[in-house]
Amino acid sequence: QLMVGQHVRQRLLERESCVPRLRDEISILGCMGVMRCRRCKFEICSHKQAFSMSAEGPVSAFVNPGGVVHETATFYRAKNLVLVGPSSTEHSWFPGYAWTIALCARC
Repeated sequence: QLMVGQHVRQRLLERESCVPRLRDEISILGCMGVMRCRRCKFEICSHKQAFSMSAEGPVSAFVNPGGVVHETATFYRAKNLVLVGPSSTEHSWFPGYAWTIALCARC
C-alpha cells in the first residue's frame, strides 16, 4: 500500500491496465524515502519506519465521532513534531493504544 495523496491514488486507478499502473508505482517508490510535512516539506520520518497495525498495511482510513474521515499511517519513530495536549484512549482506532495530536514543529 503506497502512502500517496488521493489525487495520485486516483490517477493510478485510472490507468488503462496493470502494466502502466505498476510502472507508475515503481517510479513513485523510487522517489519515496522520507515522509514530509505537507505544508512546509520538513522531514518527519523515513518510510522505512512504517509498520502495519492491520492486514490493510501501514495506511488506513478511519472516521472520527464527528464524521470526519482521517487517513492514518503508522510509524515506529518520527521527529520534528510537537505533541499537543495529553494522550487519550477515548475514540482510539487502535484498541489498547492512546493517541495524541502531533503537528509539524516548523509550521
